[in-house]
Amino acid sequence: MSSSTDYKEISIEEAKAIILEKYPEIADTNPFELDEYSTSNGESKIHLYDRDVSFDQNFAVKSETILINGTLRVNGLLSDCELSDATSLIVLGDVISKNIHILGKMTVMGNIGVEELIYLNSFNNYTFHVFGSLQAKTLIEEGMRTWVRGNIKVNKAYSFQNSIRQGADMSHFVERYNADPIDVFSEDFLDGEYIEKEKIFEAQSKGISVLK
Repeated sequence: MSSSTDYKEISIEEAKAIILEKYPEIADTNPFELDEYSTSNGESKIHLYDRDVSFDQNFAVKSETILINGTLRVNGLLSDCELSDATSLIVLGDVISKNIHILGKMTVMGNIGVEELIYLNSFNNYTFHVFGSLQAKTLIEEGMRTWVRGNIKVNKAYSFQNSIRQGADMSHFVERYNADPIDVFSEDFLDGEYIEKEKIFEAQSKGISVLK
């Protein structure tokens, strides 16, 4: 199994070279937009995992931009924004996890396979972008521009604020506001009609279901 500290720091220019060599089409998505300010001050460094990475339990992106030059496997919860309001995760291979909870920006060049729930909420600021296909039991967007270029295979999908789009033409996979949160989440994770994302995160980190 991998260690969360088993990475090396590289510059944004070095990271761009790695990405563009494999996937020049990713340039249009501006994966380093969250680093622009710190780059101008000469401060930003990318954490590079230059291989396939596997974590036995939960794994969180803390406050940095992470580039994984391979496949990412997490046997628990994959999350981000642990120490910051904005982070970016770029995976050049596939992502395999039990649960996903993303509040920042995430770009995946391969496929995503999730055993349980993908929960996405960036207050409509960022993008969850998958160039391959996505498979999960449940996909929930509550304030995230969500675009899967390949196929989406889920039992249920809910879009509460922004959009879930599929394919090169960015067609809507489901319509916005296609459900009421009180019909989707267990009451323990709601404050009236509002979703309590902190409680959802805590439950996902322990492998507890949040859905009815």
